[in-house]
Amino acid sequence: MARRTRVVANLELHSLADCDGALKTIADNKNTIESEKAKYNKQEHARREKLDQELAPKKNEVAHLEKQLEMYAEKHREEVFGKKKSVKLTHGTLSWRLGTKKVLQRKRFTTAKTLELIGQLPKKLAERYTKVAMSVKKAAIIEDYNNDQIDDETLQKIGVEVVQEETFGYDIDEAYTSS
Repeated sequence: MARRTRVVANLELHSLADCDGALKTIADNKNTIESEKAKYNKQEHARREKLDQELAPKKNEVAHLEKQLEMYAEKHREEVFGKKKSVKLTHGTLSWRLGTKKVLQRKRFTTAKTLELIGQLPKKLAERYTKVAMSVKKAAIIEDYNNDQIDDETLQKIGVEVVQEETFGYDIDEAYTSS
């Protein structure tokens, strides 16, 4: 049976007592929401653990068979594949595919050392193999603005502005929410 939810529409608060009552209602509703979510998550966690236990043998078998397929394909690569990249079977396809090329840093080479060595290449290659990322130092702009070292006119000339927003918030007393 569906639950009915009562929604209070257009409730206006006229006093601090009304505001305090609204905070109490908010706290009560949030406590109920969190309690129901926690109960649901606990049940869902239990269901997932049970399902994982039930499926563990199948997952293990799949992992074992995948490893066996790879080992077989590697051992019999020439006779099964020849010059082909894939072999179609009744229930699937075995294949070898080249991955995307990537650059890996060799052992005993730090990024700083690699950059230093690239810098020793001819200028054209060194520029091609390195990049310099530039970005706006927003913290420095705010610091200078706060210390009156830059004004609004200068900020406008460089295409930025410093803004600060004020937002409303409320806090529920912890003593009430923990009950």
